[in-house]
Amino acid sequence: MISKEQIDKFVKHCKNKLTLTEDILGYPNSAVLCALDAIFSLTAHYSSVVNVVTRYCQLLKKHVKKTELSNVNISVSEAINFIEENDYDGDSLADELGNRCTCPGTPRLKADCFISLLKVFKTNGVNTSDDLKAKIDVCSFEHACKKEKGVGDACYNYMGMLGGDRTRVKVDVHVTRFVENFDPSINKEEDIIELFHKTSKRLGNITPRHLDHMVWCYQRNAKVK
Repeated sequence: MISKEQIDKFVKHCKNKLTLTEDILGYPNSAVLCALDAIFSLTAHYSSVVNVVTRYCQLLKKHVKKTELSNVNISVSEAINFIEENDYDGDSLADELGNRCTCPGTPRLKADCFISLLKVFKTNGVNTSDDLKAKIDVCSFEHACKKEKGVGDACYNYMGMLGGDRTRVKVDVHVTRFVENFDPSINKEEDIIELFHKTSKRLGNITPRHLDHMVWCYQRNAKVK
């Protein structure tokens, strides 16, 4: 339980440390890219994630015959068909994406996790971005996704954030470090989430997702310096 005093101090801390940035854009029209970005963002540099998403989009544009692919707004079923028609598995897709990184704590390739997660989507009736928005708070869907090695709380929450859920916070290393530097006693995920929710209300026109992104920008710049 976060005290009012802790919230008051954290509000001041955020005002002193953070710069108001644009909220994350995400992929409100693509459940496929939400999954791809969320998985490849795990313990990764931002530039490497951008490269993966860019190469995946280029790969699709080369092979998928659609009149409009500017947003790579293809369904999960279409993405799976594309993978199967081209005989991609985790190894070969990783090579195409130029990224053979593995999921944290497991030797599993992130590309393999991505393929499996798309199949979980399809099994659970998630075919479009609207389906993902409708299912992201459904416990059975969350459980099915997290059964995949490599998909934990941070990955799942980030996937929801990328899909348009402004209430979620991904308690990753950036968020955790920012909070611990403020008050080391706040180290439980549920407490950090509560802190972000209550602080965002105090900051005005800021959602928990937006506050998360501002913290991410701050921590990223701090590491660069």
